Amino acid sequence: MYIALVISTAVFTGQASRVEVLRPDLSSAVGELVPSTAAALAEGSIPGTGRDGRYLVTWTDPFHLGTQGWALLNELDRHGFDVAAVERYRAQATEAHVRSPDDATAVVNLAVGSAIEEWRGKAGVHEVAYFDARTGAERSRYARLRSVLIRKLKAAGLDELVPAVDENVFALANDPALPESTRSTIVEMRRIGVPTAVFVGPPEAVSET
Repeated sequence: MYIALVISTAVFTGQASRVEVLRPDLSSAVGELVPSTAAALAEGSIPGTGRDGRYLVTWTDPFHLGTQGWALLNELDRHGFDVAAVERYRAQATEAHVRSPDDATAVVNLAVGSAIEEWRGKAGVHEVAYFDARTGAERSRYARLRSVLIRKLKAAGLDELVPAVDENVFALANDPALPESTRSTIVEMRRIGVPTAVFVGPPEAVSET
């Protein structure tokens, strides 16, 4: 399976873009998620799904700037589903491949890390795929690193940055106020990674922020 991944911007044309796979680990994660997601959409048991569904593909990705979300969108398109991104990605997705929640029959959201629990709590939403490549030791190591990072931020008087540890670690890594002593911790956390899941639900489950 060819999966297109881009780090900063993506161009969605209607078929998967032929771009270099810069993060093979992210490509592998999406490759694990696509079969179950496509099967759930094709089965049609979730309201708004089926081969004639109009899908709004979104992502909640505090780690990778949405690279896996673009890959999921491209792969679902290759599987023959009518998929589009939200309006704010018009420049990347092209006018023909954006839609509003009002024009969708269902939303497909790729959730990364802490966003998984957020989506599990949404009404009418179904978890259709889940993948965590980490070993037990890596999960334990990540938890320890997270605790160390939070402790260092608080010690530096940067309590306001603590939520970003789970909600936007990419932005945190680039925050100029970040103490140098924390950067290696963030690098290792991003290398270990976090779980990824796909949810399908009613269009109103998505909130454009």
